[in-house]
Amino acid sequence: MQFEKQIDVNGRTVTVKEISVKDILQMLKEDEQRYEASVSGLYPNKVEQIVDFALFDYVALPDLMKMTDLSMDDINTMRPSELARVVEAVKEVNPHFFALADKLIRIWQSLENRLSASPATSAP
Repeated sequence: MQFEKQIDVNGRTVTVKEISVKDILQMLKEDEQRYEASVSGLYPNKVEQIVDFALFDYVALPDLMKMTDLSMDDINTMRPSELARVVEAVKEVNPHFFALADKLIRIWQSLENRLSASPATSAP
């Protein structure tokens, strides 16, 4: 059974849902596709992508659609302070997802540190 929590955001009831492992895998695949599209120049609006991924730690705005009953239009019309309350509830209902996100970020940072610390090899 899926765990849900309802919160009030300025008079609007938002349902926050616990996501499944399948949802997590799908979200990671979608994030990877968005990243690859941005690197290859296919992402139509890079400013939008920056906001989507950088407004909150560990969660992209499109991911909130999977974790709540909010549409992207709903999300885009909300103020950051309202979204912060939604993100707080999402983190409470999905602690395993955010623990995984934290681990993945630490692994990525460790790899970056190792690569930047290794001596550059140059051709003779």
